[in-house]
Amino acid sequence: MIGYLKGIIKYFDKNYVVVLVNGVGYRVEVPSNLVELIGTDAEVELYIYPEVSERSSRLFGFLDKETLDLFELLITVNGVGPKAALNILSRASLKDLMSAINESDVNFLSSLPSLGKKTAEKIILDLKGKISLDINIGNWSEVRSALVNLGYSNIEVDSIYSVFKEKYGDSTDLSNSVRMAISLLKGDKKNYE
Repeated sequence: MIGYLKGIIKYFDKNYVVVLVNGVGYRVEVPSNLVELIGTDAEVELYIYPEVSERSSRLFGFLDKETLDLFELLITVNGVGPKAALNILSRASLKDLMSAINESDVNFLSSLPSLGKKTAEKIILDLKGKISLDINIGNWSEVRSALVNLGYSNIEVDSIYSVFKEKYGDSTDLSNSVRMAISLLKGDKKNYE
């Protein structure tokens, strides 16, 4: 089974990318906020969840292992399939989702696409206590992981840490945070001042 892919994005649409690895293109369904961050010809590393059934096989990809782990937990909940779990992860940060589950915040969860109140309650009932908030889920950790997976070196990414934290703090919107960080890396600070 495929558990990890590293390659070049050859094509992307609103909810999937085609990753070229050694001449083979893999169609990987990803959270829509990930698609917004990447373009063609970008190198990407994805943690993969393979789904195989009698009718089809699908790959779901995530920039970090923590998001993959949460996806795998979400699909264990009765009524939450891979598509719904992907929609949930597209609309909320990992930190916000984990906090909402552990704090029994039904209102937050039921405000997400593909989730009604009953399903939100099931998620809380099934997953509360199974999700550790001790893992490093801070915004910078997610931003850093996304930037490295988009091809920036650790040295480049770490060089903007203090400026990023000072200017943007702990925004919970990963897409915007990554865009701001890329702007800093490119030296185009005027867009966010």
